[in-house]
Amino acid sequence: MTSTAPQAIRTIKTWDWGVRLFHWLLVASIAVTFLSSEEGSALSPPAGSRRS
Repeated sequence: MTSTAPQAIRTIKTWDWGVRLFHWLLVASIAVTFLSSEEGSALSPPAGSRRS
């Protein structure tokens, strides 16, 4: 019988904090854009739209 040592499990980080931060900021900006798309929305001024 041959004995083989168990191989070490190697972890690779694919979603570091920078990628997660960018992802959630993108999700938040799309949500704010969607929620402020209607005329007279309460989110329009904070989202940067101008009133004429």
